[in-house]
Amino acid sequence: MEPSRDDDGTSVSALALSKVGLGPRPGTKADNFCTPHNEAFYSKYEYCPLDRKRPSIRLLKVFPEEKTLAQHMVDHPTWKASGHDPAPVGFSSGNAFSSGNTFSSGNAFSSQDVSIGEKLLACDMLDGVPLSMCTGQYLTLSYAAGDPGNTARILVGGYIFNAFAQLIHALKCAVRYWHRENGCRGGYFLFWVDQICINQPDAAERGHQVMMMRDIYSRCATTLVCLSIADEKKAATTTETLASFVAFLRSPWWTRSWVYQEFVCSPKVHFVFGDDGAPWEKISACLTPDPGSWCDVWKSRVTSKDHQDIVRAKDEQFDQQRVQQSAQEDEEEVEKEVDSLIKKLTAPDVEKSIRTVAAMMNGRSKHDSQVGDLRVLLRHARNFQASDTRDKIYAFVGLARDDYGFKPSYSHENTAVDVHSDAARRIVEIDRDLNYVLEQAFVGRRDLGYFLPS
Repeated sequence: MEPSRDDDGTSVSALALSKVGLGPRPGTKADNFCTPHNEAFYSKYEYCPLDRKRPSIRLLKVFPEEKTLAQHMVDHPTWKASGHDPAPVGFSSGNAFSSGNTFSSGNAFSSQDVSIGEKLLACDMLDGVPLSMCTGQYLTLSYAAGDPGNTARILVGGYIFNAFAQLIHALKCAVRYWHRENGCRGGYFLFWVDQICINQPDAAERGHQVMMMRDIYSRCATTLVCLSIADEKKAATTTETLASFVAFLRSPWWTRSWVYQEFVCSPKVHFVFGDDGAPWEKISACLTPDPGSWCDVWKSRVTSKDHQDIVRAKDEQFDQQRVQQSAQEDEEEVEKEVDSLIKKLTAPDVEKSIRTVAAMMNGRSKHDSQVGDLRVLLRHARNFQASDTRDKIYAFVGLARDDYGFKPSYSHENTAVDVHSDAARRIVEIDRDLNYVLEQAFVGRRDLGYFLPS
C-alpha cells in the first residue's frame, strides 16, 4: 500500500512518525544505518560468518596502551604477515574459538595516511565466540554514537578502522577506568562493541545480532557507559557538585534508543565521565525513587549548613574580606544559588532526562528483562532517538515476549513505516489489543489502519 501524501507532497506516514517521536532526526537518512565510511577496511578485512544455529558473537581483544603504528607492528608481528591466520587469544580452551581473520595479499598493516607520531588504540578480532562459552568474561560498551561524519581511528587486526569519534572516546575512557580500577591481567581487555563486532554491511547479520542484543548484554561481566563527549572540555567541578549532576542528566547517552535495553539487561553497570567513574549502585544511592523530589533533595543540600560552610571556606581562600560579610548577604547568596539550581533542574532537556532516568531505574529495579508487553515497551520509544529510525522499534522488541515473532530486517525495502506497522499488527494479533493503534490514532497517525481486520 502506497502511503498517502499531504498537499505539499510530504508523506503522511513520515509526518505521522514524526508526531509520535519516530521520525528521523535532521541530517539522517530514514532507511540507512548511518555509520562512518569504512570501504577501505571492509575491502581488506574479511569477517568470518557467524553461526546462526549456535548463538555466537565476535569479541575485541583490546590492548590498553595507545601506541604508534611502528610500535604496534613490533608488538604484533602477525599483522605484517600476508594471509596469516593468527590463533585466537584470551581463552584457555585451545582452539575453542576460531579466529576467522583473513588478510588480503601484501602487507596487512596499512597506514592509511596516519601520521608517524599518531598514537592509536589497537585490538584483535575474535570470530565465532559461542555466547555459552564466554558468559561473564567480556565487557560491553555503551555510548552515544553521535555524528557519523565525526570519526576517529582504531587498529583492528592491523587494519585502520574508521569509527565514530565518540566510540573511540568511550573506549579509551572505559579502558583507562577499568585498568585503573582492576588492573589488566593478560595485557588486554575483552570487549563487545557494536560498530566493530557486527559486520555492518551485512544486513542479515545485523538483524540477527539485534535479536541477540538482550543476551549479549545480560551475559557480559559489566557494561561501561560513557557519558562524556569526545573533545569536550572537562568542567572544573567535582562529581558531587550540582554542575556535574546536571551534566550527568544532559549527556546525549540518555537519548539513545538502545540504552534502555543495554542498561536494564546488564548484570553490572559502571558510568564513566572522562577520567572519573562510578558503579551504578553508588550513583543510584543518591537518587530517590521519586524523580519529582530530586530538585528538593538538591535544594536541601544547597541550603544546608554544611554546604554554606563549604561555600564560605572556599570564598575565604580567594578573599579574606568575605569573613566580614553579614549573615543577610550570605542568605541572599544562598537564595541565588537555589534559584539557579531550580532553573537548571527544570530546563526541558533536564526534565526529560530525569523522566528517562527514572524509567530506566524502574526497569532495572524490576530486573524483568526476559519478558515484556511490546505495547508498553514501545511507549519508551518516544523518549529516544536513533540514526536509523527502525531502531526505535528494534531497540525494544528484544525485551518483548518471544511469541511476537519479530525478525528485524535492515534491508532497504523494509522502511520505518513498515517496521512500525508490523509492530502494531503483531500487538493486535498476539495480544488481541487495539489500544496501541488507538493511542497512535489519538496523536495523529494515519498509516497503521490498513492491516486491521474488518
